[in-house]
Amino acid sequence: MKLQTSNSKLQTNPIPHTPHPTPSGITGLIVLVGLALFMFACNDSAKKTAPADFINPFIGTSAHGHTYPGAMVPFGMVQLSPDTRKDNWDACSGYHYSDNQIYGFSHTHLSGTGVGDYGDIRIMPWSGDTEGIYGNSELPHAGFSHEDEIAKAGYYAVELQDIDVEVELTVGRRSGFHKYTFERSEDKSILLDLYEGATSDKILGLELNIINETSISGLKRTDGWSDDQYVYFYAVFSEPFTGFKVFENGIKLEGNTFASLEDLKCILSFDDEAGEEIMVKVGISAVDAAGAKNNLETEIPAWDFDGIRQKAYDSWNEELGRIEVEGGTDAQKVTFYTAMYHSFLAPYLYSDADGRYRGHDLQVHRADGHEMYTVFSLWDTFRALHPLFTIVQRERTNDLIRSMLDM
Repeated sequence: MKLQTSNSKLQTNPIPHTPHPTPSGITGLIVLVGLALFMFACNDSAKKTAPADFINPFIGTSAHGHTYPGAMVPFGMVQLSPDTRKDNWDACSGYHYSDNQIYGFSHTHLSGTGVGDYGDIRIMPWSGDTEGIYGNSELPHAGFSHEDEIAKAGYYAVELQDIDVEVELTVGRRSGFHKYTFERSEDKSILLDLYEGATSDKILGLELNIINETSISGLKRTDGWSDDQYVYFYAVFSEPFTGFKVFENGIKLEGNTFASLEDLKCILSFDDEAGEEIMVKVGISAVDAAGAKNNLETEIPAWDFDGIRQKAYDSWNEELGRIEVEGGTDAQKVTFYTAMYHSFLAPYLYSDADGRYRGHDLQVHRADGHEMYTVFSLWDTFRALHPLFTIVQRERTNDLIRSMLDM
């Protein structure tokens, strides 16, 4: 395997070169044509094997790895991933491979940390009766099998067996894109949980606004590993919902605008006659709901799920292509590129598309000529991760330094 980046080169296990005899006559022509076709086939095959194809997001999701398998773009603000447990040290990322049930899909997660946080703005599709679903202590969940689960660069999919719903997820830099395929035509709902997260953060404030039959917005403000954290969201649905119910501590509330210091959960109901597919686009922001909306409209203006998925995949190829790899086995490439993938998850983008961000003073600022980042997790990353960035992420390293200076 040979790694090459910039002007530095590391080579191991070089393949010895054996000179070929020069062919002559018609036999030589046949050999040359055969070699040319073989080389063309090999080159054509190589073109179809991109760095992102070797990423395996399930690596690290078992034992004490604390990684998540969900969809993300390099250094993005959104980490759209399934939640399978909470209030457990091995749930720092919200997911553990030994689990067999999913509680929903939230838009923020931590990777590889020794402490839990995030798990904000959890959405869960639902098929079946919703009566009493938020009236007891047990959270709604659905079983799944790893045989029906896919995780790739910028894409995650799973079949929720108990409720017969196929889930597909992809992302923009500050936005998430959900695609739900309901195998049952009746009793289609989408659940929104503003309370639950990866850990038991202290709730400092929750807000939910039913804007119209296709749009909602809100805020989750918490105190956990991150002090006084703001996560605003703006969500748009591909189908109009025909009704909604909002609950605080299991008690149904009336109205269209809600605020709570404890708990808010919502059930959105959809027409049985609507199409079997419902998509949801969600933008987030630390600034305000208008910023979340602008992030969403800037990054995912249409309902082109496959286009956004391709864009996320391409972004990983671009970043992983900063180091060229030759030789080696496919298993070695999976190990190498997945490690590189995990290295390019954090720090997370923190400024909105318009440059605004919320500072440590909790005031809104605007980044001047650079993007703001957060979740540096500097406990040990200064030893190897940031030195690596000075080689393969030079432009972004300038933004990281300016972010810390601004802090």
